[in-house]
Amino acid sequence: MPIVSSSPRGKRVRLALAAALLAAGCSGGGGCGTSCGGAFKAVDEQGHPIQFTGARLDNVAQVRLTRSGFNFLNASHLNEILGALNSGAGLSMPCIEKDALLDACLGSFGLRFSVLAGDTNFNGSCDAADSTPLHIAFKDVSWILLPPGTLRAHIVLHLKTGDIYLRTKEEHSTLCGGTSAIQLRAFYDDELPGLPEKDTVVDLDLGFSTAPDGRLQINFPNASLDAIVANFQPGALWLDGNVGTDPPIAPNAAGKYFGNGCDSSARGTYAVTKNGGAQLSCSQVFTDLSAGCDPNGSNGALCGIVEYVRGSLFDDLKNHFASHIVSVLRAQLDNLRCQRASDRQSSPVACDGNHPCPADDDGHALACDLARGVCYSPAAGTGNFNCEPIPLAIAGQLDVSHLTERVGFPPETKLDIFAGLGSKGAAGLVDGNGLQLSAQAGTAPASPLLALCVPPAQQASAVDPPPMDFEANKPAGVTSYDAAFSLAGAMLNRGFLDAYHAGLLCVAVTHKTTPYISSGLFRLFLPSLGLVTGDKEVPMNVLFRPTQPPYVRVGRNTTKVNPDGSITPDDPLLTLAFKQLEVDFYALVDERQVRLFTLQADLQLPLGIRTFAEPNADTLQPVLGGLETLLTNVSALSPDGGPYGPSDLLAEDPGALKDLLAAVLRLAQPLLAGVIKPMVLPTMLGLRFGVEGIAGAVPMTDVGRGGYHHLALWANVNECGSSCAPRTVRTEARVASAQAPASLERALRPELEMELFSQARWAEFSYRVDGSLWSPWIGNVSRLTIHDPLFLLPGHHLVEVTSREAGDDRTMDREPATVDFVVN
Repeated sequence: MPIVSSSPRGKRVRLALAAALLAAGCSGGGGCGTSCGGAFKAVDEQGHPIQFTGARLDNVAQVRLTRSGFNFLNASHLNEILGALNSGAGLSMPCIEKDALLDACLGSFGLRFSVLAGDTNFNGSCDAADSTPLHIAFKDVSWILLPPGTLRAHIVLHLKTGDIYLRTKEEHSTLCGGTSAIQLRAFYDDELPGLPEKDTVVDLDLGFSTAPDGRLQINFPNASLDAIVANFQPGALWLDGNVGTDPPIAPNAAGKYFGNGCDSSARGTYAVTKNGGAQLSCSQVFTDLSAGCDPNGSNGALCGIVEYVRGSLFDDLKNHFASHIVSVLRAQLDNLRCQRASDRQSSPVACDGNHPCPADDDGHALACDLARGVCYSPAAGTGNFNCEPIPLAIAGQLDVSHLTERVGFPPETKLDIFAGLGSKGAAGLVDGNGLQLSAQAGTAPASPLLALCVPPAQQASAVDPPPMDFEANKPAGVTSYDAAFSLAGAMLNRGFLDAYHAGLLCVAVTHKTTPYISSGLFRLFLPSLGLVTGDKEVPMNVLFRPTQPPYVRVGRNTTKVNPDGSITPDDPLLTLAFKQLEVDFYALVDERQVRLFTLQADLQLPLGIRTFAEPNADTLQPVLGGLETLLTNVSALSPDGGPYGPSDLLAEDPGALKDLLAAVLRLAQPLLAGVIKPMVLPTMLGLRFGVEGIAGAVPMTDVGRGGYHHLALWANVNECGSSCAPRTVRTEARVASAQAPASLERALRPELEMELFSQARWAEFSYRVDGSLWSPWIGNVSRLTIHDPLFLLPGHHLVEVTSREAGDDRTMDREPATVDFVVN
């Protein structure tokens, strides 16, 4: 007799079968390197990034951000980008050396001033250790679209330097009243009190182009950066003799000097600070000397010299140093956007004679721009600060070899994967309503050897997909969007072709996957199997082996309501079709695995996508379409490949196993559901996206057969985040009746009937068994009878039921009701 029990909300019954299948599948969370039990990895065993060397398909993905989407990219997001410069270390300015700012020497008599700006260690020279912080805080930004290829950011920013310590290289004991260099502290702050205009306004133009190997390049013309200089305010420069804290100076710091006035041979040290470390030594010399000078008239040669020195210092800071800030910004931006060399730890470093540039993505050698420390393509040159852009990409490897023991993937089953912004045929496009970028992608078997479980398949020549127009292809219900993404069906089919060659589609379900895969289960349908096994219950293995690469058809993602009230895909978003999939059945006979027979069938797996309400509006849940066409053209084959006949081991026609084959296929579904986990859209600068629509786009010539060229997604920026209070319904399920016949004759199958309850006003229900993919929505029902092929397997079965408001995935119950159904 069957044993049934209903469970309250939140309770999860641990099932032996489901646990085995889920353990064999993917139990990690989403994201790179965590899904599929860590099967995707971006670094090798030595910690080095995995390099993709396969062929890249051009223009197979598109990313679009509309004008309304840009409105969400505010000043705080730009500050986050700036914080990423130099791995979060911040911007800095190196030391500037100005020799002979004033040279009034006659032999060893007279006066000379050689000035250092930013000598933070006071050693009398500019070196790599000298660094003055540069602080930039974005306060406001607006975006201007300038077709065909420029995006302008109108930025209001707060510009402030750290403490710039200015000093003479020489000591001037006469002017200082003791052995010391003349010293000053300066800093620039465009928000000082009394300024007529606060902050700095900059128009930064972002240009989009592509490198010869297709990488996306984002560049900034120097005219935009020069706007900082053009808007430099002299009144924002402060000069005094105080010791600052950015960077700090030790109270007992000693400085070095070289020369004494016009006598360059004198050298020594001096105390950098005075008054307990509060002031710089000899910082009052200008104030003291100019006390009797009239700035509006001439008061003698001495005042003229002082005014000359002061004016020269000020002009140097206002002009030379400010332009140097632009150079520093350019260098920092180049470090962020340009390819550099790598050290032994694979960290980016400036290229030079000891650190050569790597090759580009096409294997062509890159040259080093020694002055900038960045790499460039000789074919493109270095004009307009050109460089080889860093790859805005992800490369890695899908490695399922660690699942070989439990799931039965062939050993060393690995697939290399690449995706990155850029295109050899299309640069970034700016139009009147947004920015659209193209992307490359590629897959390749990690091994050049064909997997032993599949015959070779000819690879079709790559065809560039047609352009993607997101506005013209919006599905019904999408009125506006902030961002959109598309992936070409050609890339999906290329990925499955490479997965086929790599053996990734060969899956064995064995007694290690679940203990119920044994001859005792199959004897219910094939009694003569007992004669082969000597009436013993022995382990069996079931191997799914494709004979042709599958074909992925992208559909419009529409649904239909059936006469029984169920809602099934009318044109599924994705249909994965296997022609002549072969399923081999092995049994342990005389202590060795013997292939008893093979079932051949055509398999069609229709998949859809569900979306949710906040706070999960950025999550996509794969669901299974209708099961009525899952298996067709089922036939039995002899172990030698011919039709199954009287000379083979079993007396019955193995075609009688069609129902059980469906169950075995469903056994793999929890594994598939583990691989195809709910997908969370990536965040960008802290912004989350809520899905507005997902559908096939740009129909093929024969749309019924071929479907659509692109799988596309439209989304809006999520403003409310986790603070939104979503309205989701709640579901209850109770057992109405259950039966599990002792004899599994064709007319009798285990079934479970449930009473369903939902808070939804017009409820639709969906269910899944043992962690497999969710069923299509079923509407206008209060009772549901399930005849799932998994019920053919004895043991516990976990049935989960969820509900929604009719037609609105966002209201779906995220905590399904559960029922435990036990078949003895």
